[in-house]
Amino acid sequence: MHLASDVVAPLTDRTVLTTSSGLALVDPLDGELEIVSRGCAMQYGEDPSDRPSPSILAEWWASLLDAETGELLGAMVWRALPYGMSIECTAWNIGIRLLPVARGRCVSSVAGLMLARYLLDTTEVDRIEANTEVANLPGWRGLEKAGFRREGITRGVTMRDGQRRDMFLYSLMRADLAGLTGVRAVLREDGPVALAEARPDDLGRVADPFAVDPDPQLSPASPPVPHRAAVLDARTHALLSVASWHPVDRGGTLACTAWMIDITPVPSPAEAGAAAVRVLTEHLFASTPLGRLEAMVEPDNEPARHALAAGGFQAEGVLRAARHRAGRARDLILYGRLR
Repeated sequence: MHLASDVVAPLTDRTVLTTSSGLALVDPLDGELEIVSRGCAMQYGEDPSDRPSPSILAEWWASLLDAETGELLGAMVWRALPYGMSIECTAWNIGIRLLPVARGRCVSSVAGLMLARYLLDTTEVDRIEANTEVANLPGWRGLEKAGFRREGITRGVTMRDGQRRDMFLYSLMRADLAGLTGVRAVLREDGPVALAEARPDDLGRVADPFAVDPDPQLSPASPPVPHRAAVLDARTHALLSVASWHPVDRGGTLACTAWMIDITPVPSPAEAGAAAVRVLTEHLFASTPLGRLEAMVEPDNEPARHALAAGGFQAEGVLRAARHRAGRARDLILYGRLR
């Protein structure tokens, strides 16, 4: 059967591998993968070559559908990468191709985590990998939102437009998902909130009202690898927000390094927001040697400004037109707190 691009196949007629958050991974129908291949822009696809790889790995493909309507959104692929001679030394490498209709809907992060869970549930492999070109911002941001951890850069590993390109390597381990249904380890509590270990799907469950505008152009600065923790309601352990922090270098030494922190979104009421800042501050000062914390917020982000001030941070200056959001440049206020 050949499936035209405007045909929707009912999900009840498909062999469903797994579903999650409104998406379904199903065995492909004849012609579906060709539709995805033709419809994807493949902006970051590798150059064609008449010199095949000496090691051709077996691939498995599945179609990605809207679970409610059966609409074709893209396709996913996975292949086994042997690092040794046993199953314990094998990883699954996964990839995704999305049709234009799926873009801007957080599909890649949900689908990446869905496929990772499926492979961990149905095979004995403990490691899931994904590679994305450094310039592919939507690609690596989708992986990070799905809970994949960036491990490093593989230099010049792919060819695009006649040039060797670097790629980020991401991974998700079985152990990373093992605690999703269990009790989180609490790092520290402060009144109405608790700081707890992060889970891979936390970032996908919170919304950032001050998220920057999407931009396909890569910053010349190396993107930081953030540390994350969950901010929970201390009584119910419901997820309120995600705290993140990464180092900023002011001189190349430990004494010249600060933690840049962020809490998204700032919990409400105001007392909870202030407690979230305090509990993160106390955790970082207690568990790391750095003596300075920083944060940057827009002037009209009143909840964040109040929480930082109540948490002992001082406004130190204004970075003019430092962020682009909602179609225009925005100032940022730099806050700092010393040990």
